[in-house]
Amino acid sequence: MYAGSTARSMYADSTARVDSPEEPAGPGTHENAACVIVVLTLLLTVVGIGLYLSFWPSHRDGEESGSTGPPTDTPLCNGSHCASAAETLKAIMKRDANPCDNFYTFVCGNYKHPSGQMLVQMQEQMYDSLVAGPLARATIPIGRKKAAEKAAAFYRACLRVLKRDVEADDDMDAVGDFMRSVGLAAATYRNAEALDKILMVFFKYNLATVLGLSLEDVRLHQRKRVLSVDFNAEQAAWLCERSKQPLPQDFYVEHLVPFGAARKSSEAVDLAAKIITAESAAVTRLVMHEKQGADDVVFSTVAKLDDYTPSMPRRNRWSHLVSYHSQYAYGRDDMAWVRKSAMTYFDKLYADLKEDQVSLLAAWELLRTLMPLSSRRVAAGHFYSAETVKRMCLRAVMHAMEVPLLSWYLAAEVTRGTLPAAAKMVAKVRSAVLDDIQYSKWLDMDTKKKALYKVNATYAHVGYPSYFAGTKQLNLAFRDYPDVNQSFLTPWLDAMGKTIAWRAQNHSSFWYSVAKADARYYLMRNKLVVPAGALRPPLFSADTPKSYSYGSLGSAVGREFTHAYDAMGRRWDLHGSETNLWSQQTQDNYEQRLRCFRKAQSKGEHGHSSPSAAEPDVRTRFPRTGLASLAPEYWVCATDADARSGL
Repeated sequence: MYAGSTARSMYADSTARVDSPEEPAGPGTHENAACVIVVLTLLLTVVGIGLYLSFWPSHRDGEESGSTGPPTDTPLCNGSHCASAAETLKAIMKRDANPCDNFYTFVCGNYKHPSGQMLVQMQEQMYDSLVAGPLARATIPIGRKKAAEKAAAFYRACLRVLKRDVEADDDMDAVGDFMRSVGLAAATYRNAEALDKILMVFFKYNLATVLGLSLEDVRLHQRKRVLSVDFNAEQAAWLCERSKQPLPQDFYVEHLVPFGAARKSSEAVDLAAKIITAESAAVTRLVMHEKQGADDVVFSTVAKLDDYTPSMPRRNRWSHLVSYHSQYAYGRDDMAWVRKSAMTYFDKLYADLKEDQVSLLAAWELLRTLMPLSSRRVAAGHFYSAETVKRMCLRAVMHAMEVPLLSWYLAAEVTRGTLPAAAKMVAKVRSAVLDDIQYSKWLDMDTKKKALYKVNATYAHVGYPSYFAGTKQLNLAFRDYPDVNQSFLTPWLDAMGKTIAWRAQNHSSFWYSVAKADARYYLMRNKLVVPAGALRPPLFSADTPKSYSYGSLGSAVGREFTHAYDAMGRRWDLHGSETNLWSQQTQDNYEQRLRCFRKAQSKGEHGHSSPSAAEPDVRTRFPRTGLASLAPEYWVCATDADARSGL
């Protein structure tokens, strides 16, 4: 649908409302990111063929370029950003492929993983360029630093673990001090309450251990960030790798020195064996409980979190510990976003391992995170390469100071002129979405009015969070973060603590990642964000024909606008309060199309029905898809020409 919508939006009324990227604003790995790739494929095909043939006269922004004379060698565009975009496209084109056989292979065939990985690769490309370029060349003063300089200094200090010639300058002592301070050292972990330590290190240092805890702007209640309880994605990835490739006991022993177990001692060997056993139990439970259905996620209260962990030896601990460690920013009646399968996983770990073993697993998660950033001996081990450590350092600093660190790259790649161009595109896409709502067949009049009102009221924010929009704001926001010259770990933990405290206490503005190469709709704030990281080729370029950006990033923006009134967005009004935007007639229309979608998706590879295999995927995927962009399979269910034309 948005192939047509974004095309229409290019010619929308130029007076359409544009939310300034400088105004104060409210607000993954997206399930619908594939929609971007599909439309992007069609767009890149057109642009790629143009670059491949490289002789068509220029038609930009609807302007006539003169007669369509014979082919010339005139490029489609001039300017550094356009040239960069052209080079990007040329690099990913597979020129020996026949575009008549496979457009996608022709246009994107040389991309590393062209089947849906482009957005991730854009992030990885940014990280690689940042490490090899600006951060490697940055000049950092010894004294007081600006925000970007502080972030670069953190990264440089972390990289000291790669200088393997001097052992005495590492931060192993700091790791030991930290483990003792949180009560998770060899001498104390047996007496620790695991949940107490897990919540402590999260609310004090923004570190995740056994559970994935977060305070995210995507989820709010009464304008307050909701505590989210989920699987720890990093732990899950680690356990998955360990199940495929077990590590020798020496690997664990090496990490246990700051824990208080002497290297090669019997105590260290015994602890390593216990950790391996705990990880094995965690792998088993993770496999059993990671499968998720449409009803796996619920909004609960902090007080009711105890209901999900009956195996814990002490009752009513969640509300008490959350309140205490958040410094009473969160209480028993505050909302919590809960993945039930993650809580079941945590509860069964308690049942399998008991308190002391869960505490040991939490301690191990901390050691595994901190030691490669602090110990040259560990960083030099066979498991870690220099590039792995560089990436770990980069992600660690981003976790505390993402915008200042990425500004070293984005300031040059996303110029000031890019932001208003992107904001104008968003306004025109909004206009096209409003037009599509008006003429939609599945929404009745009452629902249309509500959807039009909500989409028109959606605040669109482009670029950076408002309090990071310029150097002055950035320096002010990070003025109390430590200046680093030599040591890394202790100042970094301080910075991490300031970041999580800000999220827990400051509800007036919102915090989103600028690294994401995609648009995102925050349904509980009714905000649409296009982060600075998405304003780069091959998603967006202000110097190329509009069809380039409108067909790629523009289609993603259109998709996100539909989330304001889709199966999930209908549950929230523009103020973030629970409601129902759909009338019964619209609900019936939805159910009719959903049945058809399920029927189409249940077709096997050879056209045979296999509903048992397809049904779970339909349940979890279709309800989160905007009905304004119904799957083409519905066409076969339409019984009359009028219904078909409505698609």
